[in-house]
Amino acid sequence: MLVLSVLGSLAGTLQPVALGRLVDALVGRGGLAVWWWGCAVVAAVAVGAVGYALSDVLYASAAARIFRDLRVAMAVGIRGLASRPGISSRFVSDVESVEGIVVGALDAGTIALFELAAGLVAIGLLVPPAAVAAAVAVAVAAGLSRLGQGRIAAASTARQEALEQLAAAVDDATPMEPASSDNFPAAAEQLRTTDVRLAIAHAVAGYGSYTAAGLVPVAVILVGGGWSLHRAGTILSLYLLTERAARAAEALIDLGISVEGVRGPLARCLELVDRQP
Repeated sequence: MLVLSVLGSLAGTLQPVALGRLVDALVGRGGLAVWWWGCAVVAAVAVGAVGYALSDVLYASAAARIFRDLRVAMAVGIRGLASRPGISSRFVSDVESVEGIVVGALDAGTIALFELAAGLVAIGLLVPPAAVAAAVAVAVAAGLSRLGQGRIAAASTARQEALEQLAAAVDDATPMEPASSDNFPAAAEQLRTTDVRLAIAHAVAGYGSYTAAGLVPVAVILVGGGWSLHRAGTILSLYLLTERAARAAEALIDLGISVEGVRGPLARCLELVDRQP
Protein backbone atom coordinates (compact mmCIF):
# COMPACT_ATOMS: atom_id res chain seq x y z
CA MET A 1 0.00 0.00 0.00
CA LEU A 2 2.72 2.45 0.98
CA VAL A 3 4.90 1.62 -2.03
CA LEU A 4 1.99 2.25 -4.39
CA SER A 5 1.09 5.47 -2.60
CA VAL A 6 4.65 6.76 -2.85
CA LEU A 7 4.75 5.76 -6.53
CA GLY A 8 1.62 7.78 -7.18
CA SER A 9 3.03 10.69 -5.20
CA LEU A 10 6.31 10.58 -7.12
CA ALA A 11 4.43 10.63 -10.42
CA GLY A 12 2.44 13.60 -9.18
CA THR A 13 5.63 15.46 -8.23
CA LEU A 14 7.18 14.86 -11.65
CA GLN A 15 4.06 16.09 -13.43
CA PRO A 16 4.59 19.85 -12.69
CA VAL A 17 8.24 19.59 -13.76
CA ALA A 18 7.31 17.91 -17.04
CA LEU A 19 4.52 20.42 -17.61
CA GLY A 20 6.92 23.32 -17.13
CA ARG A 21 9.33 21.81 -19.66
CA LEU A 22 6.41 21.34 -22.06
CA VAL A 23 5.53 25.03 -21.78
CA ASP A 24 9.15 26.02 -22.42
CA ALA A 25 9.24 23.71 -25.45
CA LEU A 26 6.03 25.24 -26.79
CA VAL A 27 7.30 28.80 -26.29
CA GLY A 28 10.62 27.95 -27.94
CA ARG A 29 8.96 25.93 -30.74
CA GLY A 30 10.84 22.85 -29.56
CA GLY A 31 9.36 20.53 -32.18
CA LEU A 32 10.01 16.93 -31.08
CA ALA A 33 10.63 18.04 -27.50
CA VAL A 34 6.99 19.12 -27.28
CA TRP A 35 5.85 15.56 -27.98
CA TRP A 36 8.35 14.04 -25.56
CA TRP A 37 7.35 16.28 -22.68
CA GLY A 38 3.66 15.93 -23.56
CA CYS A 39 3.97 12.14 -23.35
CA ALA A 40 5.82 12.55 -20.04
CA VAL A 41 2.92 14.52 -18.56
CA VAL A 42 0.38 11.93 -19.72
CA ALA A 43 2.51 9.07 -18.36
CA ALA A 44 2.88 10.79 -14.98
CA VAL A 45 -0.89 11.26 -14.70
CA ALA A 46 -1.57 7.62 -15.67
CA VAL A 47 1.02 6.16 -13.29
CA GLY A 48 -0.27 8.31 -10.44
CA ALA A 49 -3.89 7.29 -11.01
CA VAL A 50 -3.10 3.56 -11.20
CA GLY A 51 -0.82 3.69 -8.14
CA TYR A 52 -3.35 5.51 -5.99
CA ALA A 53 -6.24 3.26 -7.14
CA LEU A 54 -4.41 0.05 -6.24
CA SER A 55 -3.25 1.57 -2.96
CA ASP A 56 -6.85 2.44 -2.04
CA VAL A 57 -7.93 -1.17 -2.57
CA LEU A 58 -5.19 -2.43 -0.25
CA TYR A 59 -6.06 0.35 2.22
CA ALA A 60 -9.69 -0.74 2.40
CA SER A 61 -8.68 -4.38 2.86
CA ALA A 62 -6.29 -3.56 5.71
CA ALA A 63 -8.84 -1.32 7.44
CA ALA A 64 -11.55 -3.98 7.20
CA ARG A 65 -9.29 -6.59 8.80
CA ILE A 66 -8.42 -4.22 11.64
CA PHE A 67 -12.10 -3.45 12.25
CA ARG A 68 -12.92 -7.17 12.38
CA ASP A 69 -10.08 -8.03 14.74
CA LEU A 70 -10.85 -5.15 17.10
CA ARG A 71 -14.55 -6.00 17.22
CA VAL A 72 -13.80 -9.64 17.98
CA ALA A 73 -11.37 -8.63 20.75
CA MET A 74 -13.97 -6.27 22.22
CA ALA A 75 -16.63 -8.99 22.14
CA VAL A 76 -14.31 -11.41 23.94
CA GLY A 77 -13.45 -8.75 26.51
CA ILE A 78 -17.03 -8.07 27.57
CA ARG A 79 -18.04 -11.74 27.63
CA GLY A 80 -19.59 -12.51 31.00
CA LEU A 81 -19.91 -8.85 32.01
CA ALA A 82 -23.28 -7.26 32.69
CA SER A 83 -24.77 -5.83 29.52
CA ARG A 84 -25.39 -2.09 29.31
CA PRO A 85 -27.76 -0.24 26.96
CA GLY A 86 -25.95 1.71 24.25
CA ILE A 87 -22.71 -0.28 24.45
CA SER A 88 -23.28 -1.39 20.86
CA SER A 89 -22.30 2.09 19.65
CA ARG A 90 -18.69 1.29 20.51
CA PHE A 91 -18.75 -1.61 18.06
CA VAL A 92 -19.91 0.67 15.24
CA SER A 93 -18.83 4.31 15.33
CA ASP A 94 -15.91 3.98 17.77
CA VAL A 95 -14.29 1.07 15.94
CA GLU A 96 -14.51 2.70 12.52
CA SER A 97 -12.97 5.93 13.81
CA VAL A 98 -9.84 3.94 14.76
CA GLU A 99 -8.99 3.86 11.04
CA GLY A 100 -7.64 7.39 11.42
CA ILE A 101 -4.92 6.33 13.84
CA VAL A 102 -3.76 3.15 12.05
CA VAL A 103 -3.86 2.66 8.26
CA GLY A 104 -5.20 6.17 7.70
CA ALA A 105 -2.37 7.83 9.58
CA LEU A 106 0.22 5.52 8.03
CA ASP A 107 -0.93 6.04 4.44
CA ALA A 108 -1.76 9.74 4.62
CA GLY A 109 1.33 10.51 6.68
CA THR A 110 3.66 8.70 4.28
CA ILE A 111 2.19 10.44 1.24
CA ALA A 112 2.21 13.87 2.87
CA LEU A 113 5.79 13.56 4.13
CA PHE A 114 7.04 12.37 0.75
CA GLU A 115 5.18 15.07 -1.17
CA LEU A 116 6.36 17.80 1.18
CA ALA A 117 9.98 16.64 1.03
CA ALA A 118 9.92 16.06 -2.74
CA GLY A 119 8.23 19.40 -3.31
CA LEU A 120 10.78 21.30 -1.21
CA VAL A 121 13.66 19.52 -2.95
CA ALA A 122 12.26 20.30 -6.40
CA ILE A 123 11.67 23.94 -5.43
CA GLY A 124 15.21 24.11 -4.07
CA LEU A 125 16.61 22.85 -7.35
CA LEU A 126 14.76 25.61 -9.20
CA VAL A 127 15.27 28.46 -6.70
CA PRO A 128 17.13 27.53 -3.47
CA PRO A 129 15.97 30.56 -1.42
CA ALA A 130 12.35 29.77 -2.28
CA ALA A 131 12.67 26.35 -0.61
CA VAL A 132 13.86 28.04 2.58
CA ALA A 133 10.90 30.42 2.49
CA ALA A 134 8.52 27.48 2.01
CA ALA A 135 10.03 25.55 4.94
CA VAL A 136 9.70 28.57 7.25
CA ALA A 137 6.07 29.12 6.22
CA VAL A 138 5.22 25.47 6.88
CA ALA A 139 6.87 25.58 10.32
CA VAL A 140 4.90 28.71 11.29
CA ALA A 141 1.62 27.18 10.13
CA ALA A 142 2.27 23.94 12.01
CA GLY A 143 3.00 25.86 15.20
CA LEU A 144 -0.23 27.82 14.92
CA SER A 145 -2.28 24.65 14.42
CA ARG A 146 -0.98 23.14 17.66
CA LEU A 147 -2.71 25.87 19.66
CA GLY A 148 -6.12 24.28 19.28
CA GLN A 149 -5.33 20.56 19.10
CA GLY A 150 -5.31 19.96 22.84
CA ARG A 151 -9.10 20.27 23.13
CA ILE A 152 -9.95 17.93 20.28
CA ALA A 153 -9.29 14.64 22.11
CA ALA A 154 -11.52 15.62 25.04
CA ALA A 155 -14.27 16.90 22.74
CA SER A 156 -14.15 13.74 20.64
CA THR A 157 -14.43 11.51 23.72
CA ALA A 158 -17.38 13.53 24.99
CA ARG A 159 -19.13 13.17 21.65
CA GLN A 160 -18.73 9.38 21.59
CA GLU A 161 -20.06 9.14 25.15
CA ALA A 162 -23.05 11.28 24.20
CA LEU A 163 -23.65 8.98 21.23
CA GLU A 164 -23.65 5.98 23.57
CA GLN A 165 -26.19 7.72 25.82
CA LEU A 166 -28.37 8.36 22.77
CA ALA A 167 -28.18 4.69 21.78
CA ALA A 168 -29.08 3.70 25.34
CA ALA A 169 -32.10 6.03 25.25
CA VAL A 170 -33.27 4.37 22.04
CA ASP A 171 -32.84 0.92 23.61
CA ASP A 172 -34.95 2.00 26.60
CA ALA A 173 -37.78 3.37 24.43
CA THR A 174 -40.68 1.47 22.95
CA PRO A 175 -39.97 -0.31 19.65
CA MET A 176 -42.58 1.68 17.74
CA GLU A 177 -41.81 5.13 19.18
CA PRO A 178 -38.13 5.45 20.14
CA ALA A 179 -38.38 9.22 20.51
CA SER A 180 -41.00 8.84 23.20
CA SER A 181 -38.37 7.83 25.75
CA ASP A 182 -38.03 10.36 28.55
CA ASN A 183 -34.25 10.25 28.19
CA PHE A 184 -34.18 10.61 24.41
CA PRO A 185 -34.64 14.41 24.07
CA ALA A 186 -31.97 15.08 26.70
CA ALA A 187 -29.58 12.61 25.05
CA ALA A 188 -30.19 14.15 21.62
CA GLU A 189 -29.53 17.64 23.00
CA GLN A 190 -26.33 16.45 24.68
CA LEU A 191 -25.13 14.99 21.39
CA ARG A 192 -25.90 18.28 19.65
CA THR A 193 -23.86 20.19 22.23
CA THR A 194 -20.85 17.89 21.91
CA ASP A 195 -21.05 18.09 18.11
CA VAL A 196 -20.79 21.87 18.31
CA ARG A 197 -17.89 21.74 20.77
CA LEU A 198 -15.99 19.29 18.59
CA ALA A 199 -16.61 21.45 15.52
CA ILE A 200 -15.26 24.51 17.33
CA ALA A 201 -12.15 22.63 18.42
CA HIS A 202 -11.55 21.45 14.85
CA ALA A 203 -12.09 24.96 13.50
CA VAL A 204 -9.56 26.50 15.89
CA ALA A 205 -6.92 23.88 15.10
CA GLY A 206 -7.76 23.96 11.39
CA TYR A 207 -6.57 27.53 11.04
CA GLY A 208 -3.07 26.08 10.91
CA SER A 209 -4.02 24.17 7.78
CA TYR A 210 -5.52 27.29 6.25
CA THR A 211 -2.39 29.26 7.09
CA ALA A 212 -0.15 26.61 5.54
CA ALA A 213 -2.12 26.59 2.31
CA GLY A 214 -2.05 30.39 2.16
CA LEU A 215 1.44 31.28 3.29
CA VAL A 216 3.55 28.72 1.45
CA PRO A 217 2.64 29.69 -2.15
CA VAL A 218 2.81 33.41 -1.35
CA ALA A 219 6.23 33.12 0.27
CA VAL A 220 7.69 30.99 -2.51
CA ILE A 221 6.33 33.05 -5.39
CA LEU A 222 7.51 36.30 -3.81
CA VAL A 223 11.01 34.96 -3.22
CA GLY A 224 11.14 33.28 -6.62
CA GLY A 225 9.95 36.45 -8.34
CA GLY A 226 12.67 38.38 -6.54
CA TRP A 227 15.22 36.19 -8.31
CA SER A 228 13.86 37.34 -11.68
CA LEU A 229 12.58 34.09 -13.11
CA HIS A 230 11.77 35.03 -16.70
CA ARG A 231 11.09 31.55 -18.11
CA ALA A 232 7.36 30.88 -18.21
CA GLY A 233 7.76 27.12 -17.80
CA THR A 234 9.97 27.49 -14.74
CA ILE A 235 7.53 29.87 -13.11
CA LEU A 236 4.67 27.46 -13.80
CA SER A 237 6.62 24.52 -12.35
CA LEU A 238 7.53 26.56 -9.28
CA TYR A 239 3.91 27.52 -8.68
CA LEU A 240 2.56 23.98 -9.12
CA LEU A 241 5.25 22.47 -6.91
CA THR A 242 4.57 25.10 -4.28
CA GLU A 243 0.87 24.31 -4.25
CA ARG A 244 1.67 20.60 -3.97
CA ALA A 245 4.01 21.16 -1.03
CA ALA A 246 1.40 23.41 0.62
CA ARG A 247 -1.28 20.73 0.28
CA ALA A 248 1.12 18.17 1.79
CA ALA A 249 1.81 20.46 4.74
CA GLU A 250 -1.92 20.99 5.19
CA ALA A 251 -2.49 17.22 5.09
CA LEU A 252 0.12 16.66 7.81
CA ILE A 253 -1.48 19.29 10.02
CA ASP A 254 -4.93 17.80 9.44
CA LEU A 255 -3.52 14.36 10.22
CA GLY A 256 -2.32 15.57 13.61
CA ILE A 257 -5.79 16.98 14.28
CA SER A 258 -7.43 13.70 13.24
CA VAL A 259 -5.16 11.65 15.50
CA GLU A 260 -6.17 13.78 18.47
CA GLY A 261 -9.81 13.19 17.63
CA VAL A 262 -9.36 9.40 17.50
CA ARG A 263 -7.72 9.04 20.91
CA GLY A 264 -11.04 9.11 22.77
CA PRO A 265 -12.89 6.51 20.66
CA LEU A 266 -9.85 4.23 20.67
CA ALA A 267 -9.65 4.36 24.47
CA ARG A 268 -13.33 3.39 24.67
CA CYS A 269 -12.69 0.36 22.46
CA LEU A 270 -9.69 -0.72 24.52
CA GLU A 271 -11.74 -0.44 27.72
CA LEU A 272 -13.87 -3.32 26.46
CA VAL A 273 -10.83 -5.32 25.35
CA ASP A 274 -9.35 -4.88 28.83
CA ARG A 275 -12.69 -5.75 30.49
CA GLN A 276 -12.87 -2.32 32.13
CA PRO A 277 -15.94 -0.61 30.67
